[in-house]
Amino acid sequence: MEEWVYRVKYGFKDEWWQIFQKYQVAILQKEKELGYIISYSIFCPSLHISEESRWDFQVEVVFKNREASTHGSEVEKMLFPDRAAFRKDENRRWELTTNHWDMPIHFVNPDSGD
Repeated sequence: MEEWVYRVKYGFKDEWWQIFQKYQVAILQKEKELGYIISYSIFCPSLHISEESRWDFQVEVVFKNREASTHGSEVEKMLFPDRAAFRKDENRRWELTTNHWDMPIHFVNPDSGD
């Protein structure tokens, strides 16, 4: 499982989300259809939080297995063959992103004793 977290420049959350939805959500959905992803969930906070820990979007992706997590760029190229348009929009999304981190995470079973 991976967690992607994004902090967006103030005032640009809607523009950022439109670009993310157009490309990244489409890629995630295709990867799910192809069986690489079991599920994905997208979250945003409901209340204000302190600036140092502020985030705007969190994406949790459950991959079928570790190898399945390596197909993102091939799916991206399949869905968006106009590479110039893709790069332009994605560059804009990254311009609007003030902070980002990806984190592999795993489930901890509290009953396992490990």
